[in-house]
Amino acid sequence: MSTCTIYGSLWRRRLIEDVRERLFTPSPDGPRGVRYGAEVELLALDAATAVPVPVTATGEHDLAAMAAAVTPRTRVVLVCTPNNPTGPAVSHAELVAFAERVPRDVLVVVDEAYLEFVRGDDPVDGRALLRGRPNVVLLRTFSKVYGLAGLRVGYGLCGSEELVHAIDQVRQPFFCNVAAQAAAVEALRHQDAVAQRVERTVMARVEVEEGLRTLGLDPAESQANFAWFDLASDPEEAAGYEPDVVV
Repeated sequence: MSTCTIYGSLWRRRLIEDVRERLFTPSPDGPRGVRYGAEVELLALDAATAVPVPVTATGEHDLAAMAAAVTPRTRVVLVCTPNNPTGPAVSHAELVAFAERVPRDVLVVVDEAYLEFVRGDDPVDGRALLRGRPNVVLLRTFSKVYGLAGLRVGYGLCGSEELVHAIDQVRQPFFCNVAAQAAAVEALRHQDAVAQRVERTVMARVEVEEGLRTLGLDPAESQANFAWFDLASDPEEAAGYEPDVVV
C-alpha cells in the first residue's frame, strides 16, 4: 500500500461525521511555497479544510505553532520528517514533546519516507514513539532508498488495533499488487546494498550543500536525499536556464 493510500484511508475514517474537519501540515511560506502532493490529493478527494502551518525561516517544522493551532475541530496532524520539500528532520525529543501536546482524539501521522537518510544526533525512534500513544501513526515507503517508487508500496505502523480495523474498513480493496509485494520482499534481502546506496547519497547531499554555500546560497540543513534553498534571483528566471528551455 502506498503512503498516499494510507493517508486517504486515515482521513476518510476521520471524516465520516463531518467532511469540514481540519487537517494540519507544515508548509513552506511565501509565494514560492509548495504544498505536499499527498495532502493536495487528499483534500481534493474529501473536501477537508487544510491548515498549513509555515515552517521556520530555516525550513524546519514549527512544532510549537502547529500544536498551538490545534482546535476541537482538528482531526489529523501531518508531520513529515525529514520534511518534504525542505529537508530538515525533527528530533525524537521534539516529536515526543509535540505528541504529548496533541489531544489523544487527534491523529498524529508521521511520514518517515526519508528516514534512512537521517544523520542527526537524536533521530526519531518509531517504536518508542508508538509506545503508549494509540493516536500516532508512522508511515514508511519503499519508494526512496529501495527504489520502488513506480510500484507504490509502503506500510504504516501504529499501536492501536482499533485504528488498524478502521483503516481496513475504508481502504481500497486492491491497494498493493503481486509484483509490488514480490519486489518489496526481494528488496529487503539486500540491506547491505541499500546501506551503501544511502551512504553515497548522504555524501552527495553534503557535497551539493557545500557547493551551494560556495555560490553564496543558504540551503536548509537537509536530512533527506534532496536540497532546498532560496534562489537569489526570480525562480522563473532561474528555471529558464534548465536544459532545452528557450528564454
